Amino acid sequence: MYLPDEGRGWVGPAASAARALMRERRFDVVVTSGPPHSAHFAGLAATLGGDTQFWIDMRDPWSLTHELGAPDDWFVRAERFMLRRLERLVFPRAAKIIVNTLQFALALGAAEPDLDVRCFPNGVDLEHLPPRDERAVERGSIAYVGTLYAGRNLSSVCAAMRALLSNKPEAAATLRLNVAGPMESPHRHQFEDDIAV
Repeated sequence: MYLPDEGRGWVGPAASAARALMRERRFDVVVTSGPPHSAHFAGLAATLGGDTQFWIDMRDPWSLTHELGAPDDWFVRAERFMLRRLERLVFPRAAKIIVNTLQFALALGAAEPDLDVRCFPNGVDLEHLPPRDERAVERGSIAYVGTLYAGRNLSSVCAAMRALLSNKPEAAATLRLNVAGPMESPHRHQFEDDIAV
């Protein structure tokens, strides 16, 4: 058992470094981003007793996704229970919680109605991207880059690809789905089932 996560060993040094910076100059807010969610403990410790606001940036859910692919045994359930307790210790002390999907914002807001949850979706600064060279584009290629966990899957993408191939069989020569990133075991099985249909 290692809770809240593998990053827990640097919470103390990170909080100390943050407090040292806060003694040197004034900050309006301290923002922690996780995973690893142990970063939120460092932010909490750094801001305790001061007037600097503490904000949490949740790139991914916390207790909800812990050991998602593991067998649902008593040990994993106990770890998730402990993580929910840790969330309830940290979340109320944050002035704001920022999440990157509307679904996550709605779920967290429903579970913890007293929290100030804001959705700030991931994005790209298009002006910083190099000009697109159409000759380098692989026609019919779709890429998914990221982790598949919780309720995320590629079922709708596979269904859309099937529908396209049904209407335009000639697209089979160029249509490709590239997946890059970790995939929990249940999601791998779902993906394999979607491909097999």
